[in-house]
Amino acid sequence: MYTSNGGSWLTISNLGADCCVTPEVLTVSVNGAGLPAGTYTGEIVLSQYSGRTMTMTVPVTLTVIGCGPFFDTLPGEMSFSFAPSTANPASQTVQVRAALSGALNWTLSAATSDGGNWLTMSANHGTAPSTVTIGVRTSALPGGGLIAGVATGQLVFQTSTGRVTIPVSVTIGTNAPVQASPLVFNMTLGGPNPSSQSVQVNSTGTNFNVSSFAASEASSPWLSISPAGADCCVTPKTLTASVNATTLPAGIYTGELYLVQYSSRTQVMTVPVILTITDPRTPATIAATGGTPQSTTVDTAFASPLSATVKDAFGNAVPNVTVTFNAPGSGASGTFAGGVNTAMTNAQGIATSAGFTANSTAGSYTVTATVGTFTTNPGFSLTNLPGPPP
Repeated sequence: MYTSNGGSWLTISNLGADCCVTPEVLTVSVNGAGLPAGTYTGEIVLSQYSGRTMTMTVPVTLTVIGCGPFFDTLPGEMSFSFAPSTANPASQTVQVRAALSGALNWTLSAATSDGGNWLTMSANHGTAPSTVTIGVRTSALPGGGLIAGVATGQLVFQTSTGRVTIPVSVTIGTNAPVQASPLVFNMTLGGPNPSSQSVQVNSTGTNFNVSSFAASEASSPWLSISPAGADCCVTPKTLTASVNATTLPAGIYTGELYLVQYSSRTQVMTVPVILTITDPRTPATIAATGGTPQSTTVDTAFASPLSATVKDAFGNAVPNVTVTFNAPGSGASGTFAGGVNTAMTNAQGIATSAGFTANSTAGSYTVTATVGTFTTNPGFSLTNLPGPPP
């Protein structure tokens, strides 16, 4: 393990000679406290202990930035695994999120070790939060997807504050893991852990022993798999992925399951895992759901109050939050009874305004309702009709 400036910001678990036997999961940690803003490079060197002739080098890049957004957690690896075929495998998605506030504009480029144009992406730039779909063009793989082997590539996400590289592997073989589908867990802040989910591990050919490991944020490891460890089981096998996240704050978290063919120790399948913890008190949408459209003559009350419904990111009602109703400050408009233009949402997430009376100016206009940074779009469509002639 080395760093370009000789600093001690990079560490690895199980460090030392003859530290472990493959397959093995090592933990790499970074401590950037005290480092000035900038980009730092290092590398981890893994050597075969017995022969001392086989060496693998893993590059490490650390970007220390000042104030401003940067990439939140991205997958550590993506894999595609299938039997020889001309059909494209199922695509996978990457969620691009920003850590800290502010706009995070990103670009994405792809490269492959053989130079082939087999790695596809739905977008090469965007602004977080966004989702990119990653696919494999089988016809562009070496052998057109009909010859067993492993193809490797990488995705490079770049922004003004740094970059993140995601390695991509494609395994084609008559005795390879069948790619498992990503797992998605949802839970409510302060609520129970979500139910465990099953991961079916199959072979494209002869059954083989499989090793399984789970990886998530090192500061709060919330993801586990059972059975786990080296040579844990034989395919076909159903593994169980579980989440323990009751101490985590609301947010979106990324993890992965690593499944290794134990005998060859070269074929690895990664299963992406996304955990979303929602604060039930956090609004995500507000919609005008009552009292629109409607009309009344000038200087008279509208027949129905205005109602707005507030929901969270999962479409659940958000109770006990304040909604503000906003009428135009000039021209055709109106006033709320008692001058009160706010209301609390009830158990169904519905906030109902005080009675609303048209002013003396005829015309059509829009009243909006806001909660936090969210505003009804469209708003409440109201019309003040002219009164009877004198």
